Amino acid sequence: MSEERQEATEPRGVEPPRWARRAVVIVVAVLLVLAAYALAAAFFPRWWGERIGALVGGSTPTGVLWGLLIGAVFAALPVFVLAFVLRPRWKVRAALVLLAVLLAVPNLLTLSVVLGGNDAASDGRDIWSREAPGFVTGTWIGVAAGALAAVLLILARWSAVRRRRQLGVLRRDLEVSSESDRLHREEADRLRRTAEEREEAERRRDEPPDLAENR
Repeated sequence: MSEERQEATEPRGVEPPRWARRAVVIVVAVLLVLAAYALAAAFFPRWWGERIGALVGGSTPTGVLWGLLIGAVFAALPVFVLAFVLRPRWKVRAALVLLAVLLAVPNLLTLSVVLGGNDAASDGRDIWSREAPGFVTGTWIGVAAGALAAVLLILARWSAVRRRRQLGVLRRDLEVSSESDRLHREEADRLRRTAEEREEAERRRDEPPDLAENR
């Protein structure tokens, strides 16, 4: 009994406020991101330079063609994905942005080699100068062409969708107008028949009795 009373009287630890816990989580996440970036910056530029160098094999036309292909494809795909980012749910938006970034990784790796200032990027540029001539030039041309083509296709699709919606609205308006015209014609026919019947009734009422009996 005395032990239970002693445990009850012992003060409990004070929990940190919610904002402090969130701050700790944010700081840890930022540190992890920075560490991952430092490791990636020290490894991927050299690795990407070696992969592209082995792929091109020292041929300038091959380097230009591979640059055009990689630049165009991995610039057009992120633009296509980002075209759907205006979605109502933020989770869908976040997933689409993440997917667009992943699809742009090859071009981002090329950018890290070209603009990087560390030893890995310098090694990657040296490799490309010997084994992948023309790749960077082809990549930038491909990025511009792929992004432009994607934007034009997206605009064409949006224009087609808007035109289809406008045609649907016009079709519905025509259907409503046709139905309204039919109802108006039926109403006009009914009024005409009613007027003819009224005129016939008035004419019979005004006729002399002997003519009415002969009929």
